[in-house]
Amino acid sequence: MHPGIAIFSLWILWALSWMAAAWWSNSTEKRPGLGAEAGYRIVQLAGIVLFFIPAHGYEGVLRLWHIGWTGAWVCVALVALGLAFCWWARIHLGRLWSGAVTRKADHKVIDTGTGEVRYQSGYYYIGHFSRYVKVGAHRIASSAGPAALQSVAFVNPDGSLVTVVLNETAAAVGFTLAAAGETLACTIPAHAIQTYLRAGR
Repeated sequence: MHPGIAIFSLWILWALSWMAAAWWSNSTEKRPGLGAEAGYRIVQLAGIVLFFIPAHGYEGVLRLWHIGWTGAWVCVALVALGLAFCWWARIHLGRLWSGAVTRKADHKVIDTGTGEVRYQSGYYYIGHFSRYVKVGAHRIASSAGPAALQSVAFVNPDGSLVTVVLNETAAAVGFTLAAAGETLACTIPAHAIQTYLRAGR
């Protein structure tokens, strides 16, 4: 077999298997816009174009070396190793694999040494909203008080009030939560997020 045919066959087999496995992936929850992806997409497209430019027999100034028969088969082995690495990565990521920069459903980090599931901090951050801010809620104006804090507040359809407070500093911060004439003295630890729920009246 000619090394060129071997390389072409490897790429075809990889492409077919890659497309066949497209279903083996969780649904995408979020992805960046086209503008954010433009940089690496242009490089990717240039690589695809170069892949289809025939180079067999070319002897112009762009030819840097002649690799010979042995070198050609080394290239075949390198292509095979590269494609095998692609499949290893895909199997390792499982259903969290994505062909682009995305956030997959049920996103988590798994320690493959122990098998322990480690949820990222964003998982708990989002939980402060998904657990208490109900469908149909309306965001209302809020003030974080101390400059070190950030806050956001919502009114749920049942009249309950949800306030989420974030402290990104390295020290605990005290503040007063005030709503509808009621006040509550609070303290939020360093690098923490808290949710306050006031039942509907």
